[in-house]
Amino acid sequence: MTKKRNDLAGGIVLIGLGLLFLVGRIVNLDNWGLLFLPALGAIFMIWGILAREGGLMIPGGIISGIGWGSYLIAGPWALDSALDDGGLFMIVFGIGFMSITLFSLIFAHETHWWALIPGGI
Repeated sequence: MTKKRNDLAGGIVLIGLGLLFLVGRIVNLDNWGLLFLPALGAIFMIWGILAREGGLMIPGGIISGIGWGSYLIAGPWALDSALDDGGLFMIVFGIGFMSITLFSLIFAHETHWWALIPGGI
């Protein structure tokens, strides 16, 4: 049963990547490159949720934090002042680490409490 579930999760990840690239070809977004990392992080998170594996949520949370931090700094909601960009990026990056603990607590068999340390710093 576990082998079948892992095969299903891998198939869903591949379908998600295919849909992501298809939408990228059809829709002309100015900030498409900035949305790649958040989408990749979401794919890892969904894969970890479906497989109930906390190990897959680690790259999902880290990549999502980096991706959303970059999107907030350089995307359409970017601040006019560049002085606050580093702080905003670090807050969102920390939230990405904290999401590892939250999602592993809810969906995985083991909880990754260690992610609260870099997320809180």
